[in-house]
Amino acid sequence: MNAMELIKTKLDLCVGCNRCVRVCPLETANITYQDDAGKIKVEINHDMCVTCGRCISACRHEARYYIDDTERFFKDLAKGVPISLIVAPAIRTNIPDWHELMTYLK
Repeated sequence: MNAMELIKTKLDLCVGCNRCVRVCPLETANITYQDDAGKIKVEINHDMCVTCGRCISACRHEARYYIDDTERFFKDLAKGVPISLIVAPAIRTNIPDWHELMTYLK
């Protein structure tokens, strides 16, 4: 699975309200279109999505969800599979002891 495809859309639940589009920090990460039935839908442009999750929080129709790969991560970690971590700069304010977290994961 491509890391950029961790956020998914349930198109049958999408009502085209565009809340996901409004909260997205990247203008081109969502594709709004009209389906064959004439209903507005919004899909994710995975090439542009940074997987921030704002669309999931904003969606009131449960049309956006994420693939939780935490279990796979810890299994790979236990097996010694080489893993690279990329964290947002906000880690410094959201997790005050972030150095300890990185040491633990190492």
